Amino acid sequence: MAGQHYVPVDGNFNNLSMAIAWAQAHDAEVQKMVAAANQRAKEVVSVAAIYEYSEALLKGYVGRYSRALANDSAWLLERRAQHFRHEFACDYTAKQTTCAMRTL
Repeated sequence: MAGQHYVPVDGNFNNLSMAIAWAQAHDAEVQKMVAAANQRAKEVVSVAAIYEYSEALLKGYVGRYSRALANDSAWLLERRAQHFRHEFACDYTAKQTTCAMRTL
């Protein structure tokens, strides 16, 4: 988030010199931004967050694919019954995240 996690700079870098000058003149605010950015990165880029994102992504794909098959021919529905009987789940703890897929 601009101003909270980083000093905003135009895409064409027209204000880069001004942003650097502002950062040099406001060290305490920049240190707060760095701390906030590091905290946000730990939240978003942690192993648990990546597993959580992956789980949501896989569940979304399964849901979309399942709906598509439900609207198709009986042959596809039969294939779905044969090949898509799986469950994906993750267990999150403070020290370890375990994910598994099992056949139903």
